Amino acid sequence: KSYQDVIKTLTPDEKISKLLVKDAMIPIDKIVYLDYDTEKTKLIKDILAYPQFKAYSRFAVFGPNKVVKYMIHRSTFFEFMFLKAADLKNEGKASDTDSLILDDLLNYNDTNIKNTLTRGFGFASIDATLLDAKKVIDSIDECMDVFITQTGKSTESVMGLVTNNLIFDKAKV
Repeated sequence: KSYQDVIKTLTPDEKISKLLVKDAMIPIDKIVYLDYDTEKTKLIKDILAYPQFKAYSRFAVFGPNKVVKYMIHRSTFFEFMFLKAADLKNEGKASDTDSLILDDLLNYNDTNIKNTLTRGFGFASIDATLLDAKKVIDSIDECMDVFITQTGKSTESVMGLVTNNLIFDKAKV
């Protein structure tokens, strides 16, 4: 059998078990991200308009040394603005969301939003396979992204990113 015939007979999980994250990940120099200290007081409406994020639905937020703090999906920004507008209206205030800043979202007391912000991603080591990354995603309900660090610890600098979509594409047989 040819190599191509063997590849075609592999299951999706078998296929991604043979691929290392370091060979498939989006490397750190290609990740478009927000620096938390710089952006925390910026208006959400301005962040959503940043041209570098136009093609993306995810906003990685890094702290010092490129340690990940949050992964915010565009839909989470919109959900927050909708909920905040409803809160303001219920308080008898104008439901203007133009003045909301990033920290307003990050400190908002809503379980779904908090879970999305803090449980929407996981970690794997640079030596992991895509199957290992898939297992991280599968183990956390809200998880859609896996950040790659040297040993898979959340306190380490990010080296790359594996998204659920990337795993899906690489798993195709």
